[in-house]
Amino acid sequence: MHKTHSKSETTNFLKRLPLLLVLISATTPLWLTACASINSKDDSVHAILQKENELIERLQAQRAQPEIARAVSENEGLKKAEAHLALSLAELKEANETIKTKILKTNKEEVLNGKN
Repeated sequence: MHKTHSKSETTNFLKRLPLLLVLISATTPLWLTACASINSKDDSVHAILQKENELIERLQAQRAQPEIARAVSENEGLKKAEAHLALSLAELKEANETIKTKILKTNKEEVLNGKN
């Protein structure tokens, strides 16, 4: 008296197959890129910090020009602002170097062993 419902089970599976394929195709690239992109993130951070340091050096060189130094020396408010700007640029450059040396150059064995 019991009939097998293989036809309806097959129909249900075929109805769900496109959704299954969409889910697999959406998640597979995420798995592959998540595993492969760790080093490229470090490289991109290094590149960003390097460009930022170059910009800071150009700003420091520009601020050291005699024309700017003369204009700043004429106004007490500009002297204070220039001193704060110079200190901030130097601190920012030092912070970038600290990020590059301490945070990004972590030994992979330390991370794997749980020491870091």
